[in-house]
Amino acid sequence: MEYVKGNPYFGQVNEKIKQYPYLDKNISCDLLIVGGGINGAIVNYFLSQKYDVVLVDKSRFGMAGTSCATVLLEYQLDDYAEELKKYMNEQDIINVYRMGLESINMIEQFIKENGNKCHFRKIPSFMYTNRILGVTSLKKEHEFRIKHGFESIFYTSKNNPFPFKIKAGIYNIDGGAELNPYLFAKQLIENSKNQNQLYENTEISSIIKHKNSFKVSTNFYRI
Repeated sequence: MEYVKGNPYFGQVNEKIKQYPYLDKNISCDLLIVGGGINGAIVNYFLSQKYDVVLVDKSRFGMAGTSCATVLLEYQLDDYAEELKKYMNEQDIINVYRMGLESINMIEQFIKENGNKCHFRKIPSFMYTNRILGVTSLKKEHEFRIKHGFESIFYTSKNNPFPFKIKAGIYNIDGGAELNPYLFAKQLIENSKNQNQLYENTEISSIIKHKNSFKVSTNFYRI
């Protein structure tokens, strides 16, 4: 998959993720994480605190999708609660929203403990529409959030405080954050407990499932 052409924006920083070696021996571990982007970095950071974890990437850590990922973090999803009710019950939707908020708080706590080296800051978020047909849906979403304790303000064209036009919008007071995803991945990787089990330029060529384990091979070595 080709993510971008040219130079990804977020990776254009002076302090790159420090370079890690390629796998040059056969090893074993409790857990293997394939892919050292932001998702792999998050999983590796937490699991390496309790388990014997190996993280590998076929290229450099953080230089694929992470270097061109979104800067915005929000607890809200792409679909409104009313739409999600087709697939989930109301309590599950509430739990997903709360998990989103808790994730932002966990990132904030990580930053407090390890320093703000990824330009993290908590910010409000604003979801709006310029379509008349979208007003009712946004109004229902706002009512859902207020009912379940998620702070938000509903704006229309009549009380719009912003310098751009809207038909309606939901202003989430404690709704989001922003950061540099590449630098956040860098902090996670370089603060993980398994510094001697991080391997770059290590592409997985095959995975064989056994009864209680997996044998994973690169072109030269096995995990």
